[in-house]
Amino acid sequence: MPDCSLVEVVDAETGARTVLDTSNKRLRQEYHTKAVSLIKNRSRLFDTIGIDHIDISTDVPYTKALVSFLPKGVVD
Repeated sequence: MPDCSLVEVVDAETGARTVLDTSNKRLRQEYHTKAVSLIKNRSRLFDTIGIDHIDISTDVPYTKALVSFLPKGVVD
């Protein structure tokens, strides 16, 4: 999470709104720790039950990663 002062976030499920002070270093560190944990747990679960997966970030072009992930013939 970048340090960009006050940010209003909305819970996609409940619509609840909260203002976060992203200049708070502890808040950013806790967010990072929880995000990393969620990603690791999801990856471990997918591996356990045999689901192929790929991590794609919204801040970089995804096409190259997606094309290399998909089986040959799907994209052609």
